[in-house]
Amino acid sequence: MHWLDEDLQKGYVKIYHTSMSVEEFKQKWLDLQAKHEARFGEIAEKSRKIFNKKCKLHKSNITTKKNKKQKLF
Repeated sequence: MHWLDEDLQKGYVKIYHTSMSVEEFKQKWLDLQAKHEARFGEIAEKSRKIFNKKCKLHKSNITTKKNKKQKLF
């Protein structure tokens, strides 16, 4: 899994390979950093939802197995 999207990777490379003033560089860097943080937040949220779904499924499987064992005895 890449931590940066291809677009963000290209954006970082473009900033470094472009002549610009310090203020312009700073602004572009901050804009790109904000995009990266937003994308990372989306990935983290998606991962959290997947994890929670798997936990619920696992818990329900354990409950089902316990109920089956109790019925056998």
